[in-house]
Amino acid sequence: MQIAMFHFRGKPAIIAEEVETLDPIQSGRDLHSSPRKEKVQPEAEWTVLVYGAGDNNLDRYNISEYQDIEKAGMPSGVNFVLQWDRGKHEETPLWPWQGCKRFLLRHGSPGFEELQDLGQVDMASPQNLSDFVAWGMKKCPSRHTMVVIKDHGHAWEGVIDDDSHKGPMSLPDLEKALEAAEKETGKKPDILAFDACGMANADVVMELEDRAGYLVASEKVMYAPAFPYEETFSSHGNKPFKISPGDLASRLVEESKKRPKQVDSLTALDLSRVKTFTHALDAFAEEVSRDKEDHRTIRTFLTTEDWTFSRNSDLSRILKEVAASPEIRSSRLKEKAKEALNALAGMTLNEHHNPECPIGGLSVPGYYNIFNGAFFGTEFARRTAWDEAMQDITDPIARAVSIWTRLTHRLKELI
Repeated sequence: MQIAMFHFRGKPAIIAEEVETLDPIQSGRDLHSSPRKEKVQPEAEWTVLVYGAGDNNLDRYNISEYQDIEKAGMPSGVNFVLQWDRGKHEETPLWPWQGCKRFLLRHGSPGFEELQDLGQVDMASPQNLSDFVAWGMKKCPSRHTMVVIKDHGHAWEGVIDDDSHKGPMSLPDLEKALEAAEKETGKKPDILAFDACGMANADVVMELEDRAGYLVASEKVMYAPAFPYEETFSSHGNKPFKISPGDLASRLVEESKKRPKQVDSLTALDLSRVKTFTHALDAFAEEVSRDKEDHRTIRTFLTTEDWTFSRNSDLSRILKEVAASPEIRSSRLKEKAKEALNALAGMTLNEHHNPECPIGGLSVPGYYNIFNGAFFGTEFARRTAWDEAMQDITDPIARAVSIWTRLTHRLKELI
């Protein structure tokens, strides 16, 4: 297949005003040095900022996907801004370049326009993510913004693998990057989407609840090309693209149903409901610890090998089993499970799951993570009693091992 549909013509974009932005970034340089004048676009309805970390084994899929996006085009009122990093994984005569570049695709343009050549960039660096989001919001001002992080995902363990540097980026670093961009621009993304595996995770939503209005992610594997960019935007035709953030988040999920081979699961979550959800899940976990007579049964539910991704368990399945199982004796525990299910449903705008994938849209760190010291440092472990509950339901020897793991991890943090 010929991959030559990107048209990097370098023509000047429509000029609205001038702002101070950053010079192209070279490896190891201060991101805030050497400002220069750069033209910005007139205000649009939506700006989509795609942080495409492709310096890894996903590069070949990115080429095909960006080609399809360019062919489909963008509707009126949408700026599609791409920061695309590439390494040595996929060298073709048509695409000989490596490093990182920034592109813009607008309605009516013949293709992606190259805006900046940044050279070698560590995409797993929170500073580089923050720089891109802030730069993109200034370059392409709009009423609404969606930030898409496109790469490998590792649920609560982080996101983005950059083979030329390091990775992944931890969730606390991701949160700090988005917070820094918000401080610089005065606004946060309306939607934060992950075109990455396993990021619909309870720790992710708790860590990032203040950094966007809505979150779109999958708790399963995303098979590239997965995210429904073309279906979501190109089907709008020549009509102005005016849609609310909540409706767009829900629409991304709805359009993912057209890609059943690539998308097993996708969920849109309202991050304003995270505190209510967290309180309900914490209450359920505390009741698990108290309900000693049901510990053996609960442990069976939690150790069932149906991990959604990287030893994370589907939360909905666990709560439904506890609420409905005749083996659970405690009516109070059943009630707490139902309350947590209702809180999860209240946070969920829309969800898509293949029929052969009966899950509920959000995962939690699985039982065996109590033997992983890093788990105890997560926002999820700090804000809920889930980690203590998992320790309480296990056998004495395993509990002792888990407690020792937790203590040694804490000591390493203090040293």
